[in-house]
Amino acid sequence: LGAVRGDESGMLEQALEGYERCIAEIDVDLGPMRMKAETLLRLHRYQDAMLAFNQLADRRIAAAPSEIDQAEVAPFRLRHDADQLEVLDSRYGVDGAKERIATWRELAVSIESAGVCASDAVSRRLHRCRVAELAQPIQDSLAASGYNSFKPSVRSPRIDSWQHLDPISPHTDWKSISQQYLTDRVAIVDDIFSSEALQELQRFGREAAVFRTMRAGFLGGFPADGANHPIILSLANRLEELAPDIFRGHSLGLWWFFKYTDEAPSGIGIHADPAAVNINIWLTPDEARIVGGGLDIFSKAPPEQAGVSS
Repeated sequence: LGAVRGDESGMLEQALEGYERCIAEIDVDLGPMRMKAETLLRLHRYQDAMLAFNQLADRRIAAAPSEIDQAEVAPFRLRHDADQLEVLDSRYGVDGAKERIATWRELAVSIESAGVCASDAVSRRLHRCRVAELAQPIQDSLAASGYNSFKPSVRSPRIDSWQHLDPISPHTDWKSISQQYLTDRVAIVDDIFSSEALQELQRFGREAAVFRTMRAGFLGGFPADGANHPIILSLANRLEELAPDIFRGHSLGLWWFFKYTDEAPSGIGIHADPAAVNINIWLTPDEARIVGGGLDIFSKAPPEQAGVSS
């Protein structure tokens, strides 16, 4: 959460005007749409930013079929999508789900067997590559199945009501948390969410078809992928109210969800996110943890201009 440097509203408003003009003149370039959404966040216009991110996600999904050859694909992504669709179909009923599920699982096996994704060490291990690198029959099957563009239409619970609900547990001592953070620059908060908010976010993580960004063996759901639940904004607003000594002057900068697979048993690896205040939240139920988990925190900060994984 937050920006590394202070945000000058006048300059950000000028940037916003520039992005708006660019979007109006160059409709096919989605980059300005993303920059517009991120600028709205820095201006503390959270609702407008989430709307902009949702519009960007819809545009990306609409463009996906015509850009299928440049999309990345990997067996672990296909298996995740098949498993998720199976859950959705069992709960809500999704037209054509069983055929898609079978196709994606068969394609995962075919891609592994073909062994063509070998441009680098990660690609070789995960069989991850561009669709264009695959044999034409596999490309055709991916396109016909709606890979990277299928968005299930399900009768999921309405999430809009969370826009004005408090997602935070009332049992946290925020004065002590703030003192701990200001002293140690690190604070551990157990059970930050109310039980209802936690259940809703877990449902969203299981059911939302937003995990479209691939990493080395795990999947990411970013705002531009559609990973935009109102609880995120409610959480940001409440944290600013409950812990002003921590969050004062720092607007919500970005958020994302990660799902780890058997292909990434060690997690994300050592990195440093560029933020004034960084929050990591675990949504996985305790009973689902087999081994590992958690976060190793290094007290030494990297140089200001260092890259995320430097």
